[in-house]
Amino acid sequence: MLVAKGDVVLENFAPGTMEGFGFDYPALKAINPRIIFCSISGYGQSGPYRDRTAFDLTIQATSGIMAVTGFPDGPPLRCGPWIGDLIPALYGLSGILSALISREKTGQGERIDISMQDCGFSMIMDEALDLLVSRGVPTRQGNRNPRAVPWSTFPTKDGNIAICVYMNANWKVFLEAIHREDWIKDPRFKNLGDRLKNAAEVEAMVMEWSQNLSTEEALRILREKKIPCDPVLEVKEVLEDPQLKSRGMIQELMHPLGSRTGVKTAGFPIHFSELPADYPGPAPSLGQHNEEIYMGLLGFSKEKVEQLKREGIV
Repeated sequence: MLVAKGDVVLENFAPGTMEGFGFDYPALKAINPRIIFCSISGYGQSGPYRDRTAFDLTIQATSGIMAVTGFPDGPPLRCGPWIGDLIPALYGLSGILSALISREKTGQGERIDISMQDCGFSMIMDEALDLLVSRGVPTRQGNRNPRAVPWSTFPTKDGNIAICVYMNANWKVFLEAIHREDWIKDPRFKNLGDRLKNAAEVEAMVMEWSQNLSTEEALRILREKKIPCDPVLEVKEVLEDPQLKSRGMIQELMHPLGSRTGVKTAGFPIHFSELPADYPGPAPSLGQHNEEIYMGLLGFSKEKVEQLKREGIV
């Protein structure tokens, strides 16, 4: 009955599980041709890896993310946030929204197949293209940008800052800001290609400058010249960030029973001009919306719901 009235079915079981339940897309489409059925699995509904078990770590390993994450003299590293899990969720949302728009035009539902590996691989497209332009096999670069220098994090007296310099004009202004005008005409650093060849020397020079200043001093000097830079914040500092606070992004995590927790969490990051968007409440407790669904949406009587409870169905 839910399928007949519903819009979207979202599942992340192992491939074949929904078929075993009798709830695969063809079966649900027969009930409701407008249903949108989205599956998110480790390696998708087809291919030789279809039946493999997957987790964030294994997805980062097989998608190429770990191959290009870490420092050159160290082992492959996973990206700190759980992007192997999170990125597929965002692609799934994008696919569902697209299918809903399509359905408004065609009246037909859609089968969406999201592979976590596919999604992770899509994040390293620049690195994959390097093989086609004879840049060689992509390697771990640490915080360095293989296409620009200085473009990394550098230590200060009391922390670390991120500095990004790309165009030759920016390089000249950057050297003026740190009082190293003697490098402006140095042939080793004149153009971007030259600086990339001598990246270690460039970064050593920047480090020599930054480590003798406080974070606040270094940022003030660079920002006066409009050089892109920012502090590397610890999580506790991010939770107090005035920019995030001003946009309503720092919120208190609420308990499902409505009690305050004092725990800070991230708010909803999409801001609309006409339609306020936010999390309406905490994650529901088990069965919290049973009566709303069964008695409201499906029209069951209270007696019917009580019977379902006695039989252990709900």
